[in-house]
Amino acid sequence: MTARLKVLARCQSHEFRRPQEGRIQSLNGKTLDIRASFLPALHGERIVLRVLRGEMELRPLDALGWTPEQLKLYISLLHPIDGAILFTGPAGSGKSTTIYATLRHLEATEGKYLNFATLEDPIEYDLRTIAQTQIAPAVGLDFAAGLRSMLRQDPNVIMIGEIRDTETAATAMRAAMSGHLILSTVHARDTLGVSIRLIDMGVEPFIVASSIRVVAAQRLVGLNCPKCSKQVPLDPYLAEYFRLDKNQAVFQGQGCEVCGQTGIMERRALFELFIPGDNFQQAVTERTPLFELRKLFQPRPSLKDSAAVLIKEGFLSPLEAGRVL
Repeated sequence: MTARLKVLARCQSHEFRRPQEGRIQSLNGKTLDIRASFLPALHGERIVLRVLRGEMELRPLDALGWTPEQLKLYISLLHPIDGAILFTGPAGSGKSTTIYATLRHLEATEGKYLNFATLEDPIEYDLRTIAQTQIAPAVGLDFAAGLRSMLRQDPNVIMIGEIRDTETAATAMRAAMSGHLILSTVHARDTLGVSIRLIDMGVEPFIVASSIRVVAAQRLVGLNCPKCSKQVPLDPYLAEYFRLDKNQAVFQGQGCEVCGQTGIMERRALFELFIPGDNFQQAVTERTPLFELRKLFQPRPSLKDSAAVLIKEGFLSPLEAGRVL
C-alpha cells in the first residue's frame, strides 16, 4: 500500500530512509487533490493524507466566519494596494484559505488593474487566472530567490506562502514599503507576537513598524451538530476563561448518525484583527519586549471574544473552544 501511494503521489517508491512529500491529483480517471506526506518510523513509515479543496470549492471572504464588523474592516484594509497583511495561527487553521479568498476578492473587484503573483510550498489551490510559483529548493528556487525575481516583474499583489527566514522577511517587508501589497503567514503565538518574530529574524524594527498594515490571528473550531446538540453543565474554569455568566446555558454535540458520532457538523474560523497604530509602531521601534506589548495593547474583539459569542448563541461548546484556544 505504501509503495502504491508513493507512485500515485509521484514520490520515490524505493526510498524509505528520508521524508517525502507528494501530491495525488487523479485516481481511476477522477480528479483529486490530496497532499501526501511520508515519514520514516521504527516499524515502517508514517503516512498522512490531506484532502484539499478544489478551485470551485474555495469559499468567498464572507463565508469564512468573520463577524460583519470584522469583514467590513478587513476589506477596507485591503486598500490602498501596499503594505503587509500577515496571518498567524497553527498549521491547518485556515490561513491559506483566507489568503486565497482575499486574492479572489481583489481579482474580482480590481483584477483588471492589478498584477498578481504567488510563491507557495506547496501550491494548495489552482487559481488558474493568477500566476502561481512552486518553491523548489533542489534547484535553488527558495522563497527568498523567488521573491527577488518576482519583484522584477512589477507585481502589485504578492502572496508568499510563509515568511520563514531572514532574507525573505527583509525582502518582503521592504517590498511592502515600496508599493506592493504582501499577503503572507508568520509563525507566532498571537497577533502581537508577529512583529517581534520578524525582528527576531533580523528585520530592522523601524521597517517592521512601517510596513505592517494589519495582522490577523486565526483558529478553526468545530460547531455543534444541530441534530444532537444538548445543553450541558458549564465548567467554572471555562466560564471564567471566556468571561461567561455562571448561569449561561451552553450546548455540546453528543454524537449521532448525522455527524458521524463526532458531535461536530462543520468547522468555522475565528478571527482576531490587530491594526498597528502610532503607539504600537513607536513601541516596536524602541524594541519593547513582547510581554510589555501584551500589557499595553489588547486586540478587540479577541479570539476568545469571538468564541464567546458563538458559545452564547449555542453554536460552539466551551470544551471545543477551550481545546482550540
